[in-house]
Amino acid sequence: MSILGSFGIVAVLLMLITLELVRLRRLKERYAVIWVGFAVLLLLGVVFPDTVATVSRRLGFDVPANLVISGGIIVLALVAIQLSVDITRMRDKIDHITTRLALVELESTERSAAKHIDTDGDVDP
Repeated sequence: MSILGSFGIVAVLLMLITLELVRLRRLKERYAVIWVGFAVLLLLGVVFPDTVATVSRRLGFDVPANLVISGGIIVLALVAIQLSVDITRMRDKIDHITTRLALVELESTERSAAKHIDTDGDVDP
C-alpha cells in the first residue's frame, strides 16, 4: 500500500471516529468541525496530490511534506489556543459557582443557628 493510500485510510478513519464521538456526545460539534475539516483536507491531499505540490511550490516550500507539516503545526497551535480559552472560561465559571455555593452554605448555616435561638436569647438544646 502506498503512503497516499495510508493517508486516505487515516482520513476516513478520523472522520468516522469524529462523527461517532459526536453521536455519543463525547465531542462537541464545534471541535468536531475542526477534526472533520482536517480529515477533509487530508483526503483532498490524497485525491489531488499534484495540487499539494503546486500549492507548496507557490508558497515557497521545496518539499510538499514541509507544507503539510507546517499546516499541521499551525492547526495544532490553533486548537491549543482554543482549548486554553475554553479552560479559562470554565475555570471562571467554576470560581463563580464556588463563590455562590459558599454564600448559600453561609446563609443556610445562619438560618440554622437562628432557629436554635429562643426569643429570650437562650440557645435551644
